[in-house]
Amino acid sequence: MPRAHKAKKTWPVSEGNDWPVVMAAPPQIIVGSTPSLLRAWFAGSGSNAYPLASNVQGGHFTFCRGLPDTAAPTLGFKPAPTVSTEPNGTRVPSGQQFSFYHEGASLELHFQNNDRGYLLKIDGEYVSLTPRIDAGQTYSRIDLGTRKLRRFDLITYKAAFAGVWTAVSDTIYAAPVRGPRTICIGDSFTEADAAGWTNWFAESLGWDDVWTSAVGGTGYVNNGNGLALNWQERLAPDVIAYRPEVVFLHGSVNDLAQTPATMYAAVKSLISQLRSALPDAVIAGGMNTPFGVEYWVANNLLVYDAAKQGFLDGGGAWMSTLELPHEFSGDSVGNDASLMDAVAQGRPGNGGAPNILAGQSGFRVNTSSATPATNLRIGSTVEIGSGATRERVAITVTGLSGGRIIYGFDGMFKYAHAAGEPVREVAPSYLTGQGSQLSPSAWGNSNLYVGSDGYHPSAAGNLALGQANAALLKRHLATIGRE
Repeated sequence: MPRAHKAKKTWPVSEGNDWPVVMAAPPQIIVGSTPSLLRAWFAGSGSNAYPLASNVQGGHFTFCRGLPDTAAPTLGFKPAPTVSTEPNGTRVPSGQQFSFYHEGASLELHFQNNDRGYLLKIDGEYVSLTPRIDAGQTYSRIDLGTRKLRRFDLITYKAAFAGVWTAVSDTIYAAPVRGPRTICIGDSFTEADAAGWTNWFAESLGWDDVWTSAVGGTGYVNNGNGLALNWQERLAPDVIAYRPEVVFLHGSVNDLAQTPATMYAAVKSLISQLRSALPDAVIAGGMNTPFGVEYWVANNLLVYDAAKQGFLDGGGAWMSTLELPHEFSGDSVGNDASLMDAVAQGRPGNGGAPNILAGQSGFRVNTSSATPATNLRIGSTVEIGSGATRERVAITVTGLSGGRIIYGFDGMFKYAHAAGEPVREVAPSYLTGQGSQLSPSAWGNSNLYVGSDGYHPSAAGNLALGQANAALLKRHLATIGRE
């Protein structure tokens, strides 16, 4: 007799507004060097007099987003090394989350160290979106006013959480882990850190056990120029070994120097290996972008397309913040357009600002202003030309010249284009503009989302990135019936 069909597991996801909720009146946190409450609930299995290695099960607390370190004597939990870095096998910790229920009016969080910061949620609401850092051994008292049963979620990075101190009549017990084990593979954009994008990704999905497996400078092919391991080399020890139910890949701008053929083969091989080892897992993701579409030159777009095709041919679900689904911006229009005039390389896209057209700036297409349904729209992203002179721009302003619409954008043309070359609308990027917090360009959300180093996401950028990736994954889960 044939075996009965096994239904694939579904997971509930958060609905509605994905913005993290901050408490309207957050409690004050008073930090001391000794406990002020009497009853201790240790995260580890020992005592002050006889410290033992941490209890793997967590005792009164649920441990997720990584593994606890049980190698050294400690009262608390530390993150275990779960991400390989250098080829010699050196490993680094990722993040971790502790979840518990507390019935009482006050408690103290006991840290043996907290140099990288933590985020705290009480009944699903954040005390603050800014990670709190208190170096050394600390006891952080939180007075909540009334006795009540509350859920606490403590999200930490490279910290040693020793447990909680309460009043003698209070109760502490472990809270359930919500959602599937999910591992996010990536580069420096994805490395675990306080308030990194993977936390907001988890928040938007309503999931707890979201791990980070990321090493800066790496990609599907790039191994940090010989100083680290690429994603394929880390796949078996850092991902497959922990049997995730969802694998999400985000990154690989470090691979843009590769040939399209090399990129295609590497991505297809990696996704195929994941699909073979984890046949029931959801495998999704793609490539990131540090700036808006104007950043991408023709050869980079070829490498991007090769990665996308390798991902799909390997059996993964491609989703990239460079190309959001069209339903995020409306139906595509203008696909039959072509350049009305020749364009010289270096021609400005605007007349001094992205919302101004003046002189020889922008471009015209062959569609007529009398047929607006075929015209390009402000806010849309278009691809101009093909082959070695293919480039993308986001329309920021329009005007009229000789009965034809002129389209302006942020920046200038990278290549020369002949009249008649194709112009078509493509999927939009979640990042717009070419600026950063380091050097604002006066246009686009990259001024806010790209951080002070001019490349990596800012705190606001990590929040937006996590929400965008979660929205893409939610859409896919709904499509395949896994939510």
